[in-house]
Amino acid sequence: MAAALRAEQPAIADAQLDAERGKPLRAPAIIAVAAHLARGHKVPEQEQIQATAAAVQNMFLAAHALGLGAMWKTGGATRSSLVRQALGLDADDEIVAFLYLGTNATPGPQRAPALEGRVRWLD
Repeated sequence: MAAALRAEQPAIADAQLDAERGKPLRAPAIIAVAAHLARGHKVPEQEQIQATAAAVQNMFLAAHALGLGAMWKTGGATRSSLVRQALGLDADDEIVAFLYLGTNATPGPQRAPALEGRVRWLD
């Protein structure tokens, strides 16, 4: 990730590179999820990417159901050809997520915030 950032921004400060190097260390496990696009397939490429994103969401929900903490991250590394190459992906593959997995920072059951005042339901 740091090498990809350096390639994209050659004049970047060392502190920013150090921060980029630390990103993969935020959690004990990371799952890189990519869509292997079938160009010219009857399923449009955008739908292939969306189906992969739906799979990531299911993984995210499964992690939480198992009591794990999960973060779905993207950022510049998902668009980097250097990162795709390092992961053994094809040049046309689309990285959809870096799914960080670990223990919850806050122990105990996590409660969703109240929807009142945040969501407006339309008839």
